[in-house]
Amino acid sequence: MDFRKPSALCVLFLFPAIALPQVRQRPIALSEYQKQEWHVEDGLPQGNVRAITQAPGRLLMIGTSEGMASFNGIKFAPFHLNSANGPKNEPVNAILYSRSAELWIGTDDRGVLVQRGNEVVAISEESSFYGERIRALYEDRAGGIWAATQNGVERIANRKIQALHSLGLVSGDCTAPFAEDGRGNVFFITSKGVFVWNGSKAAEFPVNDASLGSATAAYSNRVGTIWIGFTRGLLRLTTAPNGEYARQKIATPHVITTALAEDRDGSLWVGTKGKGIYRVAPSGEIASWTSNDGLPDDTVRSLYVDDEGSLWIGMLSGGINRWRQAALLPFGKPEGFGSSYAATVLGDSKGDIWLGSWGNGLWRLHFGELRKEHLPGMPDNAHIRALTEDSKANIWIGSWFYGIYRYDGKTLQHFLTGNESMANATSAITFDRKGNLWVGTYKGLIRYTSSKPEKSHEELFLPGKLVTAIKEDRDGSLVVGTFDGLYRVKDSSLEPIGQKDGLANPFILSVSRDDAGNIWIGTKAGGVDLLRGSVAVHIGSSQGLVENPVLSVLDDGNGVLWLSTTRGLLKVPREQMLRAADGKKNVLDAVLLGKSDGMRSSECGGQSQPPASRTSDGALWFATAKGFVHTSPSATAAPLPTLEPHVTGFQIGSVEAPPTEKVVLKSGLANFRLYFDAVRLANPSQLQFRYKLDGYDRAWTTSLLREARYQNLPPGTYRFFIAARDEGHDWANPVAQVTVVQRPFFYQTAWFYFAIFLSLAAMVFALLRWREFQIRGRLRLVAEERNRIAREWHDTIMAGLAAISWQLEATADQLNRGREATSKSLNLARNMVRHCQSEGRRIIWDLHQTESPVGSLSEALNRALGGMQRSPKVDAKLSVRGTESILSPVVIHQLVCICQEAVSNALRHGEPTAIEVALDYRDSLITLSVSDDGRGFEKRAENTPGHFGLSVMGERARKLGGELHVRSALGAGTQVLVEVPVPEQAGAK
Repeated sequence: MDFRKPSALCVLFLFPAIALPQVRQRPIALSEYQKQEWHVEDGLPQGNVRAITQAPGRLLMIGTSEGMASFNGIKFAPFHLNSANGPKNEPVNAILYSRSAELWIGTDDRGVLVQRGNEVVAISEESSFYGERIRALYEDRAGGIWAATQNGVERIANRKIQALHSLGLVSGDCTAPFAEDGRGNVFFITSKGVFVWNGSKAAEFPVNDASLGSATAAYSNRVGTIWIGFTRGLLRLTTAPNGEYARQKIATPHVITTALAEDRDGSLWVGTKGKGIYRVAPSGEIASWTSNDGLPDDTVRSLYVDDEGSLWIGMLSGGINRWRQAALLPFGKPEGFGSSYAATVLGDSKGDIWLGSWGNGLWRLHFGELRKEHLPGMPDNAHIRALTEDSKANIWIGSWFYGIYRYDGKTLQHFLTGNESMANATSAITFDRKGNLWVGTYKGLIRYTSSKPEKSHEELFLPGKLVTAIKEDRDGSLVVGTFDGLYRVKDSSLEPIGQKDGLANPFILSVSRDDAGNIWIGTKAGGVDLLRGSVAVHIGSSQGLVENPVLSVLDDGNGVLWLSTTRGLLKVPREQMLRAADGKKNVLDAVLLGKSDGMRSSECGGQSQPPASRTSDGALWFATAKGFVHTSPSATAAPLPTLEPHVTGFQIGSVEAPPTEKVVLKSGLANFRLYFDAVRLANPSQLQFRYKLDGYDRAWTTSLLREARYQNLPPGTYRFFIAARDEGHDWANPVAQVTVVQRPFFYQTAWFYFAIFLSLAAMVFALLRWREFQIRGRLRLVAEERNRIAREWHDTIMAGLAAISWQLEATADQLNRGREATSKSLNLARNMVRHCQSEGRRIIWDLHQTESPVGSLSEALNRALGGMQRSPKVDAKLSVRGTESILSPVVIHQLVCICQEAVSNALRHGEPTAIEVALDYRDSLITLSVSDDGRGFEKRAENTPGHFGLSVMGERARKLGGELHVRSALGAGTQVLVEVPVPEQAGAK
C-alpha cells in the first residue's frame, strides 16, 4: 500500500497531448516535510502574515497587520524605516525589493511607499492617490512596478503612476494577481477577469473555460510558465513555438486560490482560503494538508520559497510556517506505520525494507508499498527482537518468546529453540561465513552448525549471560556483547575482553562493523570503542564526541559513520575516527542531527538488532522512539547559499550599540561584547562560528554562540574576524571584520612614555652633571691641596734652600777670610738644613692634620722670624698693636706663610738693612704688614714670570677672606700689607 497520505483529489487532463514534466522519484509525502511554526509568543509581531520575501542580505522580511519584521531563522526583529514617511506599526500587505535595490512597501491605507537610500517616498500620495489599499506588488523585466489596489491595477515607472482602473477592481482575497511569461508579457487578474500587458497596452486573456470558475491568483516560475488559480482548478500556460499559449487544466475542489509558489523540485504549492495548502507534483499527483493534519490555519495569505529551498507559509491567524525537506525523513504513524516505537530495521538484498516494531509486529516496505506481515503462531502486537539475512537471501526474524522465523521469499517457517519464555527472549541473530547460525538470547549464545535451529546441532556458549549484539570480525571470529562483558568467539574458544584491555565499560550496548571491517563497540559509559584485536581504544569527549550511549554505528558507504545515540544521530568521518584512535586527531568534525533535521524524536532505539540498516539503494534507516527516520539518497540536495557572517552589534560596558566598521572603547573598559550572525533560514542551529581578535587572540575560537566577550583589553588597535560554516562543512570564504580601538589611560599613551623617557633622560643627565660636579669638586680640592703644598714648599723649603744657598755663598766668601768665619758659616748652613728638614716634616704633618694648636699669631711670627737666617746687617723686628685675638691654626698658618714669603723675598731680592713686621688688631680686622728698606721694584714687574711668591701670598689672603696689597718703588723699599677679617669664633687672649 502507498504510505503517503491519500488524497481525495483527482487530476483531469483536458489536453492529453500536454503532459506534466516527468521525474524518476515520487515526491516525499507531505507528512515527511520538516515543519516549524512561529507565533506571537515566539516574537512574531502579529499572527496575520500578509507578505513574505527575502532581503538582499538574505534575511526573511515579513509583513503583518502590525508592521514589518525581519527574521534570521532564530529571532524576529521589528523593521522600521528611518523616515517620517515610514510605516508605523500599520498593516503591510506587500513587500518588494526591486532590482535597483529599492524597497517597495504596500500598505493598507497609504498606498505605495518606496525607500531610496535614506529617503522614503509616498508614491501613491505624491500622485494624489490617497487612502489606497495595496493588495500586491510585482516588478516586471522592464523595471516597472505593478500594484494591485482596491481601485484596480496600477503600473509605476519613473515615479509616475499609470492607472488601469477601468479593467476592474482587485478584491482583498486576491494577494497574488501578477505573473510574467518568458516573453515579458505581464498577466494580471481583476474582478473582470484575466488580462495581459504586452508592454504598451492591456488586453483581456481568453480563458475559454467557464468550468474553472473565477480567477483569483497568478504565478510564473523560473522559465516563464504561467499558473493561474481559479475557484475550481488550475490553468497552466506554456508558450508554444507558434507564439500561442498551450493550455493545461488541473481540476481541484471548489476553493479560492490565494497564493502560488513553485519549489526546486518543480512542485507547485497552492495556498487557499479555508482549505489549507495543496501540492501539485510534477507527476500531476495532488496532495493536501489542512488543520486536521496539523496546519495552524486553513487560510493561507502568502507563500514564498527562499534561496535555500524552504517553503514559507503566511496564514490569516496561524502565524508563519516553514516546510523543508530535511536531511532525515520521518516514517511513522502519519506514513502508515502502525507503531510509534520502532525496534529494528533491515534492508535486504532484494530492495525490501523490513521494519520490526516494539508491540506491533513486523512490517515490510515492498516497492514503496507498506504491508503488515502476519507471522504464524505470533500475535500482531508481538515484539520483534532481531532481523538478519543469510547468504541465500532468506530473512530471519527473532521474536521475544515466540521463537524464530525464516522467510524464503514465498513462505514462512517457524522454529522453536525450546528455551522460549518470558525470561528468555531472542536478542540477536547472525550467520558466520561458514554458514553457522548464531542466536543470542537472554541466557547465553547458541550456535547451530546445521544453519537452522536443531537440538542435535546446538552448542551453548556464555551460559547465563544476556547477549546484546553479535558481529563477525575480519578473521571469521565473532565479537559478542553482553551485559557484563565483551567476548571473542573463534571456533569453540572464548576470549574475554574487559576494562584491563581498554574497554570503557563491560555493559555492552552495541557491536557494529563498518565497510572497512573495523569493529565499533558501544557501552554504557557513552562514546564508542574501537576494537583492534583484543585491545579497545575509547573515543569520547576528549576528542569532541558526545559521551552519549551509542546504540549502533552505520557506515553510509561514503566514508561517514552514523552513530545512533540517545540524543540524536551523530555523523563523523570514519577517517577522523581512526585518526582519533591513533591519537592523531584531537577534535572530530561531528554533526549531531535531531528534531530540527527531520527526526520526530531525537532518541534512537537500540533494544533490538539491528537498530539501523543501509538499504540496497543507499538509504540509511534508523529506529527511534517515534517511528523510523531515513535518508533519501535519490534526492540531490541543492548547494546552500554561501554564508555571509556579519557583526550585528556591540555591548560596550552595559550599553548596546549598533554595528559599525570601527568601534572605539573608552579607557579602562572592563567588558566588551561583539554580536554576530550569519543567515541560515533552514537550520540555524547547525551553524558554527569561529572568531579571532587579531592582535589579542593567538588562535581562532570555535563556538555555536553568536557572541564574543572580552574583558580588560590592553590599549591598542585590533581587528575582529568572524567566519561561519554549517556543521561538518568547510569554513566559508567570506570573513567579516571590524576594527576595535581600545583607548589607553593617559599613562598608557605614547606621549606619556615619551615624557617618562625624557624625564629619565633628564634625571640621568642631572645625575651625570651632579657626578661631574662632585668629581670637579674633588679635583678642585686636590688642586687646592697641591697649591697649598706648593705654597708650603715655596714658603718654607724653598726659602730655606735659598737661605742655604745664600749661606753657602757667604761661606765661600769666608774661606777667603779665615778659618773661624768659615766654621761659623758652615754651622749656620747646617742649622739651615735642619730647619728645612723640620719644615718638611711640618708640611707633611700639616697634610695629615691641618688644625693643630700653635699658640698666638705673634708667637708663630716670632718663631718664623727666628728660624729665618739672615745677614747680621739686616735688622728684623715684630711689633703688635691692639688686643691680640685667639685665631684658628689655619688663619695663623696662612698669615705666617705670607710673612715668611714676604721676608724671604725681601732678603733675596731687596738687600734690605731693616725689615719690620707689624701686626695690628682692630675690632673686625687684622692687618699684617712686612716692610723693608731694600731696593724695591717697579709695579709693572709684579706680574712678570718668576714672581710665584706674590701670587701665592695673594691666594692665601683670599682663602682667609682678605686682601693682599703690595707697595714698592725703586730705591724706596717694599711693603706687603695683608688685611683679613677677624673670624667670629676668635676671642681675646
